Amino acid sequence: GAKNVFKNKYFWITNISNIFGQWQYFVGSLLSWWFIYSLRMEWFSGIAANIVVIGMTAGNLLCPVLTKRFQKRDVLISFRAVTLLTVFGIAVAVKYENIFIFMFSMFLKNTVTPIVDGVSVGLNADILTYHQWKYGERADAMSGVFGWILNPVIMAAGLIVPWMLKSVGFTSDWDVLYDSQILNNVFSIYTWATVIGIVFVTVPFFFYDLTKEKHDMCVRELQERVKVIEEEDCNGTVASSEV
Repeated sequence: GAKNVFKNKYFWITNISNIFGQWQYFVGSLLSWWFIYSLRMEWFSGIAANIVVIGMTAGNLLCPVLTKRFQKRDVLISFRAVTLLTVFGIAVAVKYENIFIFMFSMFLKNTVTPIVDGVSVGLNADILTYHQWKYGERADAMSGVFGWILNPVIMAAGLIVPWMLKSVGFTSDWDVLYDSQILNNVFSIYTWATVIGIVFVTVPFFFYDLTKEKHDMCVRELQERVKVIEEEDCNGTVASSEV
């Protein structure tokens, strides 16, 4: 039940990590804005968007290879660090108006994102297996109990960036982005919000110690439990038939 879910530290790690999860994607908005409002190259923004997403295919292919060879936790932390470097690359490109660095950084970021997202899904599956091994129950539905506590916090965190954008003059009228001062302030907010988001979603996983070996042990023991139950049922059926 909910009591056991709250005892599982791995659920706490993943859910605390998700508080600022939405922040790590802010910098993605800068692609079209930079070409349209800063470089005045609206004609190229669509082409650029199509080019940088090509890397996502490579990321999807690499994810299972990496998780098979390395610990999921290590892959997650390492590639979030790479994501952080791409954000700084984007910031440098915007400052010096370097299209090549900007495109390369965005391409690399989009290559890494499917790896991080794929590993995150795999971690959740591992945690559910561990929970079943430790408490003898599945928690697929009950793990959502964390939403009762954390959703208000996540909603509050989601209001911070809009408030900051409003404070620098960014309104529902996007034409204000033609003002270079407002545009630079918006870029700065989105960049640093992304950096903060990546850091906050990554730090909790330094306390994640559910290794591949430990997970495999949980799977083996669960399989053994199933065999024991099946044998007991079989023996019970035989005994009943003899009577």
